[in-house]
Amino acid sequence: MYAMPIITQRITAQVENDVQTTLQTEGITWVNVKTQGRDITVSGIARDESEYEKALNALRSIKLIRNIKNAIQPQPVGIYTMAMHMDKENLQISGYIASDTDKEALHQQAREVFSNKQISLALQTGLGAPNDWLEVNKGLITEISKLDVASVDIINTSVEISGKIPKSQTIPAFEQALQAFRDKDYTIKTQLFAHDYAIAACQEKFNALLSKNKIYFETAQSIIAKQSDALLTKIVENAVLCGNASITIIGHTDDIGSDAENQTLSYQRAQAVKGRLFSQGGIPLERLNAVGKGASEPIDANDTEAGRANNRRIEFTVEGLE
Repeated sequence: MYAMPIITQRITAQVENDVQTTLQTEGITWVNVKTQGRDITVSGIARDESEYEKALNALRSIKLIRNIKNAIQPQPVGIYTMAMHMDKENLQISGYIASDTDKEALHQQAREVFSNKQISLALQTGLGAPNDWLEVNKGLITEISKLDVASVDIINTSVEISGKIPKSQTIPAFEQALQAFRDKDYTIKTQLFAHDYAIAACQEKFNALLSKNKIYFETAQSIIAKQSDALLTKIVENAVLCGNASITIIGHTDDIGSDAENQTLSYQRAQAVKGRLFSQGGIPLERLNAVGKGASEPIDANDTEAGRANNRRIEFTVEGLE
């Protein structure tokens, strides 16, 4: 009649011993365990999901335990954050989410919107999510799909979005769509880089640099003169800032010499400048194109030395961005 309680006590003692040994071996000190026979109730506050999983996996490894009642709570997150980084091939999302269910919902949203990208999630569950956290983040995933490249950084209810957008005229519509998040008491800051603005700004800077000075070459050669080194440095700096622009370098000559000679010389000079952009600025060769026009496109008369000097020139055209 009294055998069952004695057996239960022995089993309870054995389970308690196994639990204590296992937790000590794993270095887990924050878990509280109550034992009743082969059933246990665990409680405590886990600092993060990995700590939570480590504790449960350690207890599940104890063969004598039959049931685990889990009362572990995640530690409230002091600063709730989320970061998204999207490029042509990848979408990376990291930060905090309220639950595993919300994590899967966010992952599903990313898969639906970016079915053509590699998606990587590094999310931790934690208490303290701001209001509408899941819906705002799902909405932001949808909105950044309108950009070519994007970074989103969220700290509590403060959102910063930066990225590249195909056309400047689409910026107002993009900003208007973000109003839905502002209506949920989130502050939104954007820094958008429009491709067509970039092309114009890049071209304008090339024109401004060459309006004040010109690239000089050794007489009848394609060797860039030393006096042009400072100008070339500024041109290289501008080319670097032109993003992924396709830049064409165009060489021109005066009409002294044959058409064939001038064509060859103008091309060789354009090639020399192309080489400088590559060697000094690291501009990828696939973004650079050298063209020789010879004397076919004068901007001044060739019957004076001043006119011929004006016609001997290098020009740049910015043809587009990827």
